[in-house]
Amino acid sequence: MNASIKKKVNGIGLAGKIVSIVLIVLMGLGCFGLLVGTIFFAVIPKDAVLLDVNPSFDVILSKELFGDYFVKITDEDMDELNRRFNDEINTDNSHVEMTASETDEGIVMAVKTETYRFSVSQLFPVCLSALIRCATMLVIFVFLLRLADAFRVCGSPFEDGVIRRMMTFAWVLLGGAVLMGLSFTGSISGMGIYGGFGKMNYSVRFAPVLIALIVLFLASVFRYGAKLQKESDETL
Repeated sequence: MNASIKKKVNGIGLAGKIVSIVLIVLMGLGCFGLLVGTIFFAVIPKDAVLLDVNPSFDVILSKELFGDYFVKITDEDMDELNRRFNDEINTDNSHVEMTASETDEGIVMAVKTETYRFSVSQLFPVCLSALIRCATMLVIFVFLLRLADAFRVCGSPFEDGVIRRMMTFAWVLLGGAVLMGLSFTGSISGMGIYGGFGKMNYSVRFAPVLIALIVLFLASVFRYGAKLQKESDETL
């Protein structure tokens, strides 16, 4: 293997090792904080701490958005706009109140909802889901570190040790994609396919699956390259 290429490969491995160590430290700190939070929300009495939330906000549509039509907006238009907004929003009994009014800035839509009370103990499944994902990322970065270290010291990317670690990292990433899809909150994050299983939900996370498949493909290519190199060496 050309010395300059070997140096570049080792340099990439060194950079990957440094980045992996930083990510491992961050994920480790995150896991510790989430573990403490998960335990706290698990043991706190259900009604020990209650929070009343009453979300309200204003949305301003600049008059420049309407152009010359803004001066033609009448009180009847605003009344019709309010009626349509509230008819569409409250079809599911969500008790959301939206009022549109005309100002010098444009049209201001004030949104108010009913007060919602919840216990902080309800944050337990949120912390648990985050802990599972953070711990999964920690394991993935540990195997990424091992792969980067293999590139750092290898004489060729076609060595058996490098290929084995690539394959291992890919399978760990696939397993991590399965675990990161678990959710106990009923929310969907990122691009995925949603399916409900009682109180537990699942979302197929395509990004890590795609990366894992790419790594598996590269590992197969490297393995084939190693085989060709071995046959060439035996021929010579």
